[in-house]
Amino acid sequence: MAHALSSPQESLPHILTLRTHGIYEDEHHRLWVVLDLQASHLSFSNRLLIYLTVYLQQGVAFPLESTPPSPMNLNGLPRRWTLRTMGTYEGTDNTFWRLLGHSQVGFAQQLILMLI
Repeated sequence: MAHALSSPQESLPHILTLRTHGIYEDEHHRLWVVLDLQASHLSFSNRLLIYLTVYLQQGVAFPLESTPPSPMNLNGLPRRWTLRTMGTYEGTDNTFWRLLGHSQVGFAQQLILMLI
């Protein structure tokens, strides 16, 4: 039985700190796992723009069918994200990430962040 997508019952995490490869912890000691990391490219005025999108999930149990990205891909993620506005996180590497989505599936919250 599939769970319906709904608005999260809990607020956005204000701080996400890297604990181990691909796993972050928020200020409430909840763990968030990187489910996917996607890069997309766009050519614009003889320039190549790269968009990086990260998918994180927090919940009681992480999906067994998900395969974490390869270790090489995660090296570009910041060691910590801090919520600056309701729509933007700042990384410890001075990068800014736009919040594209915050949803809940069953007991699991999901975040989608895009490097801007």
